[in-house]
Amino acid sequence: MMRALRPLTVLRRFWCEESGAVASLEFVLILPLFMTFFLVGMEHGLMVTRQVLLERSLDLTVRELRLGRVPSPDHDLLKQMICDRTPLIDDCTTALMLELRPVSTQIWDLPQPTATCVDRDAAIQPTTTLDLGLANDMMLIRACAMFDPVFPFNVQNGYVPVTTNGDYAIVATSAFVNEPD
Repeated sequence: MMRALRPLTVLRRFWCEESGAVASLEFVLILPLFMTFFLVGMEHGLMVTRQVLLERSLDLTVRELRLGRVPSPDHDLLKQMICDRTPLIDDCTTALMLELRPVSTQIWDLPQPTATCVDRDAAIQPTTTLDLGLANDMMLIRACAMFDPVFPFNVQNGYVPVTTNGDYAIVATSAFVNEPD
């Protein structure tokens, strides 16, 4: 009889033990906060990496364009050259939009501060200017890429432009002068 009660008393004593309850309660309360910081940091790191890669690929493409290594550039060719150099843009040719235009050095007619980006919800995409300019023209090129966030609840509110469907845009800008013929 005594042996049958012994496991029950050990189990009851274990069930009523409260020494570890405070630590587990703190863990349960603080874990979501740490996970949120971790996810925000991971999303931000991926966003910054995509920004750097897009800027680098745009600079390499602009260098070839400026030196005349691209015989007859058009929107699709320039987009493909940028996409070939940017590894972290999924479905790059549909996520990227380019704008290339001359900037007058007389009146400095700069374009709108916000770049035109792909609208994933629209059947017809917005149009952008692709004007190659003349010799000695100062040229401005902008590339805008749209991304789905890895964690949709975690977009950097206030720091990154976000569309109505939750995508965020990364814009890279470069300027150069067309070489004389």
